[in-house]
Amino acid sequence: TQGYQNLKIRTTANNSTVITCDSVLLANTSGVLVKVDSVNVTLDATGTGLNGLDTGSLAAQKFYYIWIINNGSTTGAIASLSSTSPTLPSGYTYKARVGGVATNVSSGADLLLGQQINSSYQFALTASSKTRVIDGSGSVSSQQFAIENVSALASSWTAFIKCSGATTAGTTHRFQIGGTTGTNDGNYHQDWQMYHVTGNGIGDMNFNIPFIPVIEVSSGVPQAYLTTNNNTGPNWYIYCTGFRY
Repeated sequence: TQGYQNLKIRTTANNSTVITCDSVLLANTSGVLVKVDSVNVTLDATGTGLNGLDTGSLAAQKFYYIWIINNGSTTGAIASLSSTSPTLPSGYTYKARVGGVATNVSSGADLLLGQQINSSYQFALTASSKTRVIDGSGSVSSQQFAIENVSALASSWTAFIKCSGATTAGTTHRFQIGGTTGTNDGNYHQDWQMYHVTGNGIGDMNFNIPFIPVIEVSSGVPQAYLTTNNNTGPNWYIYCTGFRY
């Protein structure tokens, strides 16, 4: 995925993604390389074949990998659930995986709006049901959840966390997000906590936790574990705002 220059993948509509780059190296199954320049392709996720899905129809709660493809004279793109073996249109033998796009983690089978610049992807929606990965109240311990809008090939992701309702003064609110079940060993964790001094008018709290490592994947979906303390909330929501390869 690093054989490109100045890559941009922009999803600007529910089913439309524009892929551009100055150049990219593609390979066939024999390892023969071709370099294509000035790539500018619009991918329509409502169709199949060249500049569409490689097969089937768009499904919710999935991550689709984007491939630049070429038949020796024409450059296009396909989106595939496979990160290794997409189904290529007839005559197209050269390919390179350059990134991907996700569909809603709630209802509907629409692409999430956002953009990838080289190896970093940022979703346009933040506190939205379409990017919410888990919610709850009070304390939980080693609660597993899937980050379905993140590539299984990602190295890290960023969480946006919202606490709503009447928070309590004089208490500490603590979040710990990790990639293992052992949430007390201090390994692979991202922590955030805030202490409320005694007082009135305590309101909602919003904050980000960046660069949470992706170290566990199940059935092609990154997994994370969450631990909070008794005072956290009373209601909390975690959203995925982006990821990095």
